[in-house]
Amino acid sequence: ISVTALGTATALPVVIGIAIIVGVFAIGGQILLYSLAPLYACLVAIMSMGADYHRISQDRLHTRTRENDRAAPVVTSAGALVEGLHAHGAKKWL
Repeated sequence: ISVTALGTATALPVVIGIAIIVGVFAIGGQILLYSLAPLYACLVAIMSMGADYHRISQDRLHTRTRENDRAAPVVTSAGALVEGLHAHGAKKWL
């Protein structure tokens, strides 16, 4: 699974499905944790880069899709989280 696939809005349901299938075969009963780990890692990495970095990351990924003649809208998990919070009227606490 590539980082580009994780950030591509149209591929995200496929990536989640694959991650869950892989998780089913995981040992130890921590299926959900194993299957969602790549998504959380992407979220944490982007959010740790600072305010609005999700936009920079999405723009870079979108540029790559255009360079490969496969332009596609890109939303990272961090971007989706931020957009969802804004849609629900969440405000900054700091």
